[in-house]
Amino acid sequence: MPNNTAIPKGDNHSGPSYNCIRQDLERRSTGHISIHDLCNKTLPEAMIVFLPSEKSLIHLKLDKQLSDRFIIPDSFWDSVSQEASGFFRCQESRSVDDVLEAYTTLFRVLIKQPNTGSSSCKSNGILYTWHKFTFLTSWLPSNKLVVLCFDLPPPFQNTLIASLINSSTHLEMRDMYSIHVLLLWEITKLFDFALWSSRDLVRDLEKNRVSKEDPQPDYDRMHELARHAIHTSEMLEMTLETLTAIIREHELFFDNNPALPKSIRTISKQTMRDLRFQNTIFKSLHLRSKALEDRLRNEINLAFNIVAEYDSRISVRLSKEMQVDSFSMRTIAVLGLLFLPGTFICAIFSTSFFNFSPGNTTEPQRWVVSDKFWIYWVVTVPLTLVIMLLWCIYQPLSRNQKWDRR
Repeated sequence: MPNNTAIPKGDNHSGPSYNCIRQDLERRSTGHISIHDLCNKTLPEAMIVFLPSEKSLIHLKLDKQLSDRFIIPDSFWDSVSQEASGFFRCQESRSVDDVLEAYTTLFRVLIKQPNTGSSSCKSNGILYTWHKFTFLTSWLPSNKLVVLCFDLPPPFQNTLIASLINSSTHLEMRDMYSIHVLLLWEITKLFDFALWSSRDLVRDLEKNRVSKEDPQPDYDRMHELARHAIHTSEMLEMTLETLTAIIREHELFFDNNPALPKSIRTISKQTMRDLRFQNTIFKSLHLRSKALEDRLRNEINLAFNIVAEYDSRISVRLSKEMQVDSFSMRTIAVLGLLFLPGTFICAIFSTSFFNFSPGNTTEPQRWVVSDKFWIYWVVTVPLTLVIMLLWCIYQPLSRNQKWDRR
């Protein structure tokens, strides 16, 4: 999985600084901020910070500052969480008087993107990239919001910055989940693009099916495509679980805080509608991904059937040729049976054990059998028995050797 680590813009006494978006009084701008300033200085109304990967932050020993400032649990930095395909967690920070002081969420989404980029992983000719999206949101009742984005791909960073800076996208500070709607929508578009990329690969396979005359299917590529489709379905299913958890926690927060002003509750209803809308979109994408799996399975089965049909035709052709050969062998066998007795008799009588003397004027014709004719039987009968015995011994041994080779 490639590491799209954010590159610090510069070093000063506060350490490396990272890209960020600020919002104050509905005015937005881009800039840079260090971890030290992020954790210790007064922040604007809203700030989105693009940080490097979690592993990089641990290596730079910045994870402790972030954990203390934004109430990040230790489990987030653990390898189990870092290798997870998705998760969602939220936490309320309350005073001793049970007054809400901060509301923090953590969530991750993973996307597998087939593409043609030079930095992509390659498997059987199929290029792909893993995109990991990890976000932390910290909301204060004073309507302040901080979003930490970990290890985002540069194209996604640019898209998110453009969406916030160059448009009238509204960030509703009174609902801590309004930012989730924006982030998830950008992720939805990437999932959609990834699915269409996978669909193009599947469609190319469907349009170039194996020939029935000489089928040579590329099973390795087919199964590799199926593996990518399975990964995509897994990621979408996990994203659906994450979104379901977000919706559930959003409902739970407002159900447990009935004293919130009516205006905030009205805003929360619209946020809930937006989240549910995105839930239906993700379900649609998930169904499309499952359909791609089924289409790939159909193509693999079709290739197997075409090869099986081709092999069947070859078998029928060989069977017909064997029938012709069998007829020829039977003809030869009949001819052999026809001439073998006479040939055998001729062979015996042509030996020196038999002697025919034609008659003359003084002696009649004679047929003389040698008194040593018994030698023929003494040699022939034992030799025949030995050959038959060897054949009987060889047959079982030959069968056993064949089974051992199997």
